[in-house]
Amino acid sequence: MLTCADQPRRLKLGAFLAEQPVLSEYDLIVDGQKGSPSRTARMQLRAARVRIPRPRHVSPWVKQHDPEWIEMSAVDVREINPPQGVQPLLWMLLSSEPCGDIAAARQIASDYEQRPVVEDYHKGLKTGCRLESRQYLTSARLQRVVGLLSIVAVRLLQLRAAARQTPQRLAREFVPPDWLIVLCQIRYQPAKSKRPPLTPKAVTAREFYREIAKLGGFLGRKSDGEPGWQTLWHGFGKLHLFLRGYQAKKKTCG
Repeated sequence: MLTCADQPRRLKLGAFLAEQPVLSEYDLIVDGQKGSPSRTARMQLRAARVRIPRPRHVSPWVKQHDPEWIEMSAVDVREINPPQGVQPLLWMLLSSEPCGDIAAARQIASDYEQRPVVEDYHKGLKTGCRLESRQYLTSARLQRVVGLLSIVAVRLLQLRAAARQTPQRLAREFVPPDWLIVLCQIRYQPAKSKRPPLTPKAVTAREFYREIAKLGGFLGRKSDGEPGWQTLWHGFGKLHLFLRGYQAKKKTCG
């Protein structure tokens, strides 16, 4: 239950937001999933300031120092006229950010639209980089490794996005040259193979992504789908082990 910041009445959030005037309409591209193709959804945007009661179960300190009601922005984003048989999108968002005009409310909705990317990043950090399996005696050590692995997770996410969104883009446009040289050497294909050998100048974004995953155990069969975070992480680690040897050789052998 909540109370409207401007109107002294108490009601459910969904019912209150449905009463608010439509601020704007816009188109949102919805990615396809299993059993449903991608589509362009027509969305309506509503927003208002509300007061929400503090959770019942809080510490004595919170009861003493925090207010009983929390004022925040409520933004309603819902799909209109969805395709037949498709459940319409409906988001009810609560935010500490202001929603006093259309631009502010749209920004809150736009931030939420990035949720799939954020969730993928956290999955890459936890499942791929195995952050949760790290065992350290102090929080300071864990903070350092979190900072390092966060950069690695972003890099892996960039590689996957490039492989999916621009698969034919040349990998040398966004991948360090040494990475391509080493990968092509360790993933060399003999002349009897039906596929042409990998060369640093010709490797595409999708080929680079999948070849790294193959270093981590990905088989690349037609029924295997796309590589997962674990094989990508293992392959990325192996690539950097080879890179250390390659770079050490350049220093000692000219």
